[in-house]
Amino acid sequence: MKTLLSACRRFWLIFALLAIGMTSKAVPTYQLYLTNEAQVSPNEYEFDIYLLRTGTEPLELSLFQFGLAYDTSIINGGTLSVQKLPGTSDLPPNYTSGSMQMGGVNYTIGGVVCRYINSAAGGLPAGGPGNGFLVPDVSAGCSAPGVRVSRYRVTNTVPFSGNSSMKHTWSSAVGSQRTNTQVSAYVGTTNTNISTGVQATSHLTYQSPGTCIQNIVLNPAATCAITLATSTTPVTCFGGNDGAVEVTISGTGAAAPGTYSLDGGPATAYNTNPFTVSGLTAGAHNIEMLTPCTTTPQAFTIGGPTGPSTSSESASACDSYTWAQDGMTYTASGTYTASGTVAGCPHTYTLNLTITPSTSNSTTVSACDSYVWSVNGQTYTASGTYTDVVGCHTEELVLTITTSTSNSTTASACDSYTWSQNGMTYTASGTYMDVVGCHTEELVLTITASTSNSTTASACDSYTWSQNGMTYTASGTYTDVVGCHTETLVLTVTASTSNSSTASACDSYTWSQNGMTYTASGTYTDVVGCHTEELVLTITASTSNSTTASACDSYTWSQNGMTYAASGTYTDVVGCHTEELVLTITAST
Repeated sequence: MKTLLSACRRFWLIFALLAIGMTSKAVPTYQLYLTNEAQVSPNEYEFDIYLLRTGTEPLELSLFQFGLAYDTSIINGGTLSVQKLPGTSDLPPNYTSGSMQMGGVNYTIGGVVCRYINSAAGGLPAGGPGNGFLVPDVSAGCSAPGVRVSRYRVTNTVPFSGNSSMKHTWSSAVGSQRTNTQVSAYVGTTNTNISTGVQATSHLTYQSPGTCIQNIVLNPAATCAITLATSTTPVTCFGGNDGAVEVTISGTGAAAPGTYSLDGGPATAYNTNPFTVSGLTAGAHNIEMLTPCTTTPQAFTIGGPTGPSTSSESASACDSYTWAQDGMTYTASGTYTASGTVAGCPHTYTLNLTITPSTSNSTTVSACDSYVWSVNGQTYTASGTYTDVVGCHTEELVLTITTSTSNSTTASACDSYTWSQNGMTYTASGTYMDVVGCHTEELVLTITASTSNSTTASACDSYTWSQNGMTYTASGTYTDVVGCHTETLVLTVTASTSNSSTASACDSYTWSQNGMTYTASGTYTDVVGCHTEELVLTITASTSNSTTASACDSYTWSQNGMTYAASGTYTDVVGCHTEELVLTITAST
């Protein structure tokens, strides 16, 4: 039953991890802790490494390795070894199955000379993705921040240096005998290094805030308050080892004899105060007291030449050169060396020699007024033959000087101007030059942009244009140019026509030609374009007369010969006179 449940759990775990891999490729985050440091004997030191998931993304661990720096001043002349303590890991065995090594290469971190504790990665989980250990996000503070990778023990063949500390710093890059600290996890189904970008916040050093590293003091020494004063003697020659330092001890606990360590090396006895340490090479060193009191390492620097004693000289000669350092005569360019001593130290002399065969060249030049010779920068105003010697080369100048002449022409043009002097066409005002030999022609040119205007006019028979006073009798397009301005006349000339009409009317007359109403006789005109209409008009005042008549049955009006059979008022108009008949008809009985 337990096997079945375990299989089911594994199935659902694999299913969940696959689902996560298919739906999200987010990279999980973590915090790496070094904690619970303890010195269990004068030459044994232990610590824990914990791993804590810090985000919501599941962290399925695939591989883990680390490089952990320690201060070499703890060694005290002994030899260190490291081991994982059995039964202390919360992880399956594959994660901690990698080998461990104490690195032997020195690195300087923040002024501290360090080496590395290296733990190689173990094997991947059997079965691959879905079978890795899920790192929790539960922390109990610095005593148990997450899951414990393992507890480790560093053992020295001698007691650790008094008042020393490990000063642990995580490695963040691969180096000689230095393993990169790396946490890898399955992201989806891919084994992924998730350390990239998190070292700054996860791989904390003993100096970083928020770390659990205690940096405990190993083999605390008896309280003393001594100080060291150093006075150095530099090495004489480059690469030599005759430098020295005089050390003076003062303060509470200062005494002789005692022991000291130079550059983290083994304990060395001294018998006097002050005492001298000799046989030193140039460069940075440190010294610390071991007995009767322990001090922190004090740095000092042995001076001396920073490179081999050398000197270099350069020489140039024509055809050959004899070097005073070796008495040799050289006829070819090259770099030559000779050995000697300076102030008792080996010295190398170097000669950078340039041998140039003697040469010459002659140049013939003609110039106007003066000539600056590029060979020497000199200005000459007279014809002649001149020479200049530079190194092994002689330049000769055969020079002819001609006096300059010039002429200036002023011109104005519209839009552009072609100068007959050089055939060039110019479109802008300016002063232009053309030089032929030592003669200069100057053109002072004024270019005026052309302008134009067009006028449209219509006239009958003829038109006089105010622009030029000309009279035109035919339609057409005429131009008048003044300077760079052109006036255009688009002219239409129409021949005049006329018509005369005679009309008579009573009292008034409305002329259909112009809609005007006239009340007096006369001759009237209306002009449209070049056509004139004339109206010869006679207006007659209207007159009238009324006659009353009575008749039986019918009445014949003599005015118009019409017979009327009904009473009524009748009119008859002749010209401007109106006759009115008021008629009464009575039927006969």
